[in-house]
Amino acid sequence: EAAGEDPCIIRSLRGHKESICALSFHPGCRYVASAGMDNLVMLWDLYGQVPVHKFAGHKVTLQLTVDEIHALKFSPNGNMLASVSKDETLRFWEVNFDTDHETAVVKAHSSRIRNLAFSCDGLIVGTCGDDKLIKLWSTQDRRLQVTLKGHQHWVRNLEFSPTAANLASCDDKNILLWDV
Repeated sequence: EAAGEDPCIIRSLRGHKESICALSFHPGCRYVASAGMDNLVMLWDLYGQVPVHKFAGHKVTLQLTVDEIHALKFSPNGNMLASVSKDETLRFWEVNFDTDHETAVVKAHSSRIRNLAFSCDGLIVGTCGDDKLIKLWSTQDRRLQVTLKGHQHWVRNLEFSPTAANLASCDDKNILLWDV
């Protein structure tokens, strides 16, 4: 963008049947992933008009409530995409075009999962949710490493420090800092 020019829309991407709840840019800046209330994760080439890949896997129930995907993030190296949902699962997706399903599904929490974050080295992914817990998972073997307890309310968000030595998490009124 040249100095002095106003920002402008360069492309509109359409493909979800329901509201979009989450977005994540690939570290290489060529792709963006989207997810939402239709329980689909879509991978978009920023130079195209249609999704280059659709990942289906999060549960759709016949309840009156929707089991929407709340968050998704690319790993720091861009080889993996992770998503979390009201269906209480953490799903790992390989970012290649030969795979059209998740590579691992983890029943991660006992209630809705609100958010996730990768450590800067991509070896750990953290999840948080309505069960007031934070869980740290190995991205290599998809196993639980530790459960962090301390919140009095459901946990809305979490973020690793740039060195991955600390983790910050928040509920309605509190931020907790963890030495991980």
